[in-house]
Amino acid sequence: MLRVIAVILACWALGCSRLERRAVQRQSNDVSFRVTLSLKAEGKTSWLRVVALVPTTISGRQVVRDVSLSPEPLRVFDLNGNRYAEFVFPRPKGELQVQVAGRATLFGYDLSVALAGGGIPETGGLRPWLIPEPGLETDDPEIAKAAAGIKGRSEIEVVKGIYDFVKAHMEFGGDDLSSPGKGAAKALQDGKGDCTEYADLMVALCRAKGIPARPVLGLLALPSLAVPQHSWVEVRTSQYGWVPFDPTADDCSRNASFERLKPAYLIFSRIRNDEMLDNYNSFALFRWWGDRVTLTDKYEVK
Repeated sequence: MLRVIAVILACWALGCSRLERRAVQRQSNDVSFRVTLSLKAEGKTSWLRVVALVPTTISGRQVVRDVSLSPEPLRVFDLNGNRYAEFVFPRPKGELQVQVAGRATLFGYDLSVALAGGGIPETGGLRPWLIPEPGLETDDPEIAKAAAGIKGRSEIEVVKGIYDFVKAHMEFGGDDLSSPGKGAAKALQDGKGDCTEYADLMVALCRAKGIPARPVLGLLALPSLAVPQHSWVEVRTSQYGWVPFDPTADDCSRNASFERLKPAYLIFSRIRNDEMLDNYNSFALFRWWGDRVTLTDKYEVK
């Protein structure tokens, strides 16, 4: 259900210094979500461990409530801004299931809201969002070359130039979030990928230009999507704070633009290489001792 919240928005266009204020509507969206991990242990397995991301309330972005974890986890803990549930199964047999479910209210937040004075202040150092890391190779010569060719008279214009470059350069080809993603350098080389590659390339180019940025992993609550798992981008602007962008949705479905996003983004993680998930860009990690265990995952948000 959409709820309408009135805000004042500055009507903004790149290259135009004149800001014309008018009343617009900020929306929110109530959703339910469920992540189901179905595991099968058919041989002699002595131990199975599952670590799953659990979404949390983020000020101004989302309110998460009525979270249920099944079965009872060994522990729930917070680390580096993320929340995790850990499940342990001694001597697992046959089929097992882990579920993370709940409800959330997602608030419309995008560049248009930030420009209208609705920026959300966030604390914390920016260095982690500027340095190279696996999959975000800002020190790659081709990434550096592409970044050098993107110009702008302001920080926002530079971000817009990067966003437009990613849309123009990339072609959507597949949607496989079961893999960690091939990274920004390979995405630039291939010019093709899914939302993970779009996000990685935009983040790496921003960092190469000295603008803090990070990829976001979560669920996209749009009825038209068969696969709700999604990656998008947050950029830390000096004037407006952290602002989300979704070049994939803009390029593939027109469900987004540079200035506007729908209130449909449920955040699970803002870490590209998560030590709790063995640096694997995914919603969960499972490890076993003994004969092989297989996983089938299902993601629902509505």
